[in-house]
Amino acid sequence: MASGQTRAQKRKAAGQVPPPNGRQSKFSPERLQRILFALRAGARRAVAASHGGVAPRTLELWLAEGRAQIADGDDGECAPSAVETHAQFARAVEDAEHHHELRLIAQIEKAAAVDWKAAAFLLTHGPSRAYFYKHEKMELAASAGEAPKIEIILTSEPEPKP
Repeated sequence: MASGQTRAQKRKAAGQVPPPNGRQSKFSPERLQRILFALRAGARRAVAASHGGVAPRTLELWLAEGRAQIADGDDGECAPSAVETHAQFARAVEDAEHHHELRLIAQIEKAAAVDWKAAAFLLTHGPSRAYFYKHEKMELAASAGEAPKIEIILTSEPEPKP
């Protein structure tokens, strides 16, 4: 599979169908919902896969298939409870991961109203970090017999996006 295609994609491109006695796919709505539940709760993909009863590699293959379907024109849009295709599942995984991240950001923002360290954490680790701290420069200079001088230069100019 050096070409980046899954086995299923290669069989499909060659016009082959799986044998009638082949193993049943684990891609079922129940498993997918268990995986999405774990991701919404903040689990890593490997843990979510295990929670859904599949190997982490299987989850990654399903997501690769979904990205391929999206690239081929399937928009992957559906209701969260009606995941049926790999493209819909790939979109639902992104949504679940974003949901967890947004929930954590909301908790930190709530804490920032009481504790300045939470606000500082958002500035240094959140999306604004790219705006405020892209242009960092630190210089250390010392002369014989003198204490070292440290100069830190921070600019608030955003780095141009490519």
